[in-house]
Amino acid sequence: MLVAGDGQTTIEYTVNREPDLVVLASNVPGLDGYEVCRCIREFSTVPIIMLIALAGATGRIRALCVGADQCVTKPVYIPELLGRIQAVLRRVEIFERKGYHFTFQAADYQDDSDQRLFTKD
Repeated sequence: MLVAGDGQTTIEYTVNREPDLVVLASNVPGLDGYEVCRCIREFSTVPIIMLIALAGATGRIRALCVGADQCVTKPVYIPELLGRIQAVLRRVEIFERKGYHFTFQAADYQDDSDQRLFTKD
């Protein structure tokens, strides 16, 4: 997992590292997340999930229009984010194509892709 501290670094990581998925906040420093998403879409079809700071449909619609595949409104409910990550990756068949196994853990939540388990400690 790579973590970028600003919009320009996110674009550079996407160009140079070719990630399988980008989770992008709408309010990243420098270029905002919407502009970063639009820039990434100029050269990549990587799945993008945007974390939207604005409640209501405006931020979600804007994110989808610039190229996001999914949107999650802040504050982020971790089980929802994990479910959306799994759904996006399943659609692009990352697990089967690359033989991935990953475990994601945040706070007291854990997701294990091999066992298709999502647990809360």
